[in-house]
Parts: sequence; structure tokens; C-alpha cells
Amino acid sequence: MRIGYARVSTQEQNLDLQKDALKRAGCEKIIEDVISGKAENRSGLDRAREQLREGDVLVVWRLDRLGRSLKHLIELMAELEKQKIGFLRNMFCYPCSQFLHMLNRIEEHIFGHGGENRSGIPSNALG
Repeated sequence: MRIGYARVSTQEQNLDLQKDALKRAGCEKIIEDVISGKAENRSGLDRAREQLREGDVLVVWRLDRLGRSLKHLIELMAELEKQKIGFLRNMFCYPCSQFLHMLNRIEEHIFGHGGENRSGIPSNALG
């Protein structure tokens, strides 16, 4: 099953564009949040994650709708991979391990190469 997650920061913003894209991506359920992306606790994201099962796919319109930071995205992707849950962003499907590898390479580029980067995740831990 594909479960979509849509988020806006304020009541004045509109979720329609995200919801339309998620519907086109084949989402059977769409969970919404109206909360700042910097908020640590997002009830909609928590609900989406609770509903995901092995083999399901979490779908978001853009990465900034999902993660608070690069570190948060890497941690979330690692958790999804552990649960054997896929990830789809803006109509591009990635196995979580491939996406984790891409995020890790981006982080290495930003923070430099080394055994351990600012996220606390060893550079070789993700591939």
C-alpha cells in the first residue's frame, strides 16, 4: 500500500497541490499535517508511520515535507529500511538503502569525508 504524507506549516497554506500529486502517485491513504517542519513531534507523520507495514511505501511530494534536517531524513530512511518500507518522492521510487546511500554521499560532501560525520552516523554505515 502507498501511504502519502502531506504537510504545510500554517493554516493559511493549502495542501491541494501535494494531495493531488500523492493521489497521482497511487496513494490509497493521505495523512495531513499542519505544523512547522522544524517541529519535533508531528502527529500526522507519526500516524503515517504507525500505519506503514512491511512492503508498504511512504510517499511525499518533496523531501522538505518529510524531514527536519538531513540528519533527520537519514535516521527516518534507516528506520523505514529496517522495517522494509519503501519510499517515493515526487514520483521517483527509491529503495530505502539506495536513498540512504544518496543522503550519506550528500552529507559527506557538505561536512567533509571522514569516519564519522556531524550526524554521528559512520560514513560507511550506509553503503
